[in-house]
Amino acid sequence: KPNEHEYKVMGLAPYAKDSDFRNIYDIFKELIWVDGLMFKSRVPTRHFGLYLENKLANLRFDSIAGAVQKFTEDLLVAWVKNAIKITGIRTLAFGGGVFLNVKANQKIANLKEVKQSFFMPSASDDMNAIGACYYGQQLKVQSYIKPLSSLYLGPEYSELEVLKELRKHPALRFEKPKHMTKTVSKLLNQGQIVARFAGRMEMGARALGNRSILADP
Repeated sequence: KPNEHEYKVMGLAPYAKDSDFRNIYDIFKELIWVDGLMFKSRVPTRHFGLYLENKLANLRFDSIAGAVQKFTEDLLVAWVKNAIKITGIRTLAFGGGVFLNVKANQKIANLKEVKQSFFMPSASDDMNAIGACYYGQQLKVQSYIKPLSSLYLGPEYSELEVLKELRKHPALRFEKPKHMTKTVSKLLNQGQIVARFAGRMEMGARALGNRSILADP
């Protein structure tokens, strides 16, 4: 699904061999390229789906994923290099869903042309709200605003509140381990699944640990 399953493509990419996706890579070169700060294509965006269905039919999914990942990295790197060359700005901030692609981010951050880089955590559209708040506050106070240091911005619940909810279910067995980390490690090592609920809820598209389902992959 668009805007939902892109992480699966990124996860599949390492399984492809270079020799398997080189020809597929060229298919994407025909679809989109960088021209200055613009992205251009010979194919109208509404026809991308038909183009890819026609060109990629019967090809292996891991090879397609490998080609897409490599192409995305190369495209973004070319775009960033052009931006630096045109503007002379080497301290960069990135937002937008494509920057959830951490491997592409690593390629950009390691460029010799880049002095400093900041990739918005949970870089998709939900971060526009935080940007708008910062911008509005800056206009209002005209002074330094403390940087965002954490995405643990959601509600949290006290031990008393948790106990109150647990006691509503008499059939539920529960206890508080003396050494929580050791207990969790032991359970995971035994192949058990552990749900973690602690502290404030995290904002964004990725679990940062406070609301996570943990398992041995």
